[in-house]
Formats: sequence, C-alpha cells, structure tokens
Amino acid sequence: MTDDLFRPTNRIMLFDLTNFYFEGRKDGSTKAQFGRSKEKRRDCKLLVLALCINTDGFIRYSSILEGNTADPKSLPDMVDKLIAENPADVPAGQKVLVVMDAGISTKENLDLIREKGYNYLCVTRKALTDYSVKEGAKTVTVYDCKKRPIELQEVEAEGEDYLRHS
Repeated sequence: MTDDLFRPTNRIMLFDLTNFYFEGRKDGSTKAQFGRSKEKRRDCKLLVLALCINTDGFIRYSSILEGNTADPKSLPDMVDKLIAENPADVPAGQKVLVVMDAGISTKENLDLIREKGYNYLCVTRKALTDYSVKEGAKTVTVYDCKKRPIELQEVEAEGEDYLRHS
C-alpha cells in the first residue's frame, strides 16, 4: 500500500542489525538465546532484529533472528528475501546500492551482494594501506551531523573497488 502511495525507488538499501535482551529467563522461547549483547549483558538471552530500509525511511525487510546469530551470517537471507519481495525500480544501467556497517561486510557477504547484482558501500574491516584513487573518480562531499565535511572518492585496492573518505 505504501508503495502505491509514495512510489519508493528502492535504489539505496540500508542494512543493519541490533539485538535486545530479556531480563526474564525466556525458558519457553526457541529464538531467545545467549549471544553477544551490544549492551554487554552476558547474563540475559537475546533476540536479533535485522532491518533494511530505503532512503525514504520505509522498512523493506525486517526479521527477528535467534539471539546467537552473528551479524555477518544474517545478510545472505536478508538479501534473498529483499530481492524476492522488493523489486528495485532503478534507471537502466544503474544498480541498487546496499549500505552496511563493518559488522556485516565480510568478503563473502560483499561477493554475494555483487553476485546478486547490487553495488555496496560499507566501512572496511581492515585499514587500507595500499590503494590508489580510481581513474576518473569524482570527489563527493557530504556533511556529518555537526556540519563537518567528509570527502568521498572511489579507490582501487588489491584488485577490488573501495570508497575512501577523508
């Protein structure tokens, strides 16, 4: 219904995960499990919330996962369901851009995203030391919440494309 009303393009998808804990025992729950709590609550069972939104703020995919689900392992299922449920309305020659944090952006997940026909933007899990600015790369300036400029450029490193910020 919101798609008919607002006509979202789904050109940029923002993926993230978070977890929440229960102070009760949750003995009857099959999904609530002990896992890595973002609040450092090792004494409580958790659930993981997987969420994907588009740039209009519309939820395109959500799922409640077992509390011991590692961040990187959740992405393949999210991507498959997202593709099935949300066709991307992008101009010819462009691809959907998947944005994610370093907790999800393993090499295997980045390869999967490319195989599925998406581009990606993420924080690298390792520091780039040997790279060069991609030939013809444009510099794009964005601003953080304190109005500080952040310059972005596409770079090449170890045969892969990356986006560098300074």
